[in-house]
Amino acid sequence: LQIPILIQAAQDNMTSSRLNRDAIERVGTLAEFLRFTDHDIRVEGHTDNREVSSATYDSAWELSVARAHSMLTLLEARNLPDSRLSLVGYGPSQPRYDNSSRLGRARNRRVEIEITE
Repeated sequence: LQIPILIQAAQDNMTSSRLNRDAIERVGTLAEFLRFTDHDIRVEGHTDNREVSSATYDSAWELSVARAHSMLTLLEARNLPDSRLSLVGYGPSQPRYDNSSRLGRARNRRVEIEITE
């Protein structure tokens, strides 16, 4: 089971790892459910295909890990055990949407949560 949680949907903020309000609310609801299961949870960070050039991140790979870490931190704050959590950053390597459009790139700047049995 894989649940996509989009972060930072604002198209003008390509180098942010902060979670948007919708993601925080959705994860809060999901975390309430997951606290009563024993499933492992993998948080996956993604970027679009644009080069990352910021004072904070040197590469799309680093930004994707930071996005995943933001989500993982939120799950930890919701009392999910560290032993069940892991993260991975995929950078631009796994787009779900067409990177040739502005909307597609915005949608590819995302975090996904994979729940395993």
